[in-house]
Amino acid sequence: MTLNNVPLKYQIYEQLRTSIVKGVFKPGEMLPSEAELCTRFKVSRTTIISALQMLQNDSYIFRKQGKGTYVAQPKISRDLSSSKTRFFGMMESEKDIHPSTQILQIRTELLDSAIAGELDAQPNEKAVYLKRLRLIDDVPVAITWSYMLWQYGARLLQIPLQDNFSITNYMRTEFLQEPTSGTIRLTVENVYGSDARLLEVADGFTCCKTVSTSYIGDKKFELAYTLMRADKFEFIIKKIDY
Repeated sequence: MTLNNVPLKYQIYEQLRTSIVKGVFKPGEMLPSEAELCTRFKVSRTTIISALQMLQNDSYIFRKQGKGTYVAQPKISRDLSSSKTRFFGMMESEKDIHPSTQILQIRTELLDSAIAGELDAQPNEKAVYLKRLRLIDDVPVAITWSYMLWQYGARLLQIPLQDNFSITNYMRTEFLQEPTSGTIRLTVENVYGSDARLLEVADGFTCCKTVSTSYIGDKKFELAYTLMRADKFEFIIKKIDY
């Protein structure tokens, strides 16, 4: 197919996308106005709006009501194939990412049969429940609900936990071992109510949901449910050669 056969909105989408990827337009920078783009590409406003909508759908741009259209931060890539470290623990050593955490709830909880089964524990066994808000560059991107087996998490109820608390660092310090990830299940779920407000998104916003177990040695110590804003993350599964 020649370029002349491609609808104009797709041509403009691709030109603008390429400019964003190559850094001509940088994250946080405002794009030219719709009128300026109409003049530049010699097309109608309807065509420009369609191209911008596709860029927004693909998370390359975002719009501020009454202000304009801006280049979005690149999505955070995560390798679901890796078992070397925990999912958010990987971010702590990355120079270009500035993660932080807010502790929302911590309490003692009895495991129901489903969660107990995931942790190879017994129903009604005591555990520590921890709910945290994850932020990157002060933007809320995820909520994590963790269930830690009592023998590993009980001390968390005895010490003052500060924001930016890390289970990864806690396990390294308390148990002198490196926690690792087990199986990660990835699905899609919409977020509503107070959790949507925590993530600063509208009710019904699409999120990626992971269900994961973490290990110390060969023993499970945590089950975590995490809702991640789909506009902030992308996931990689590497090919395994047999």
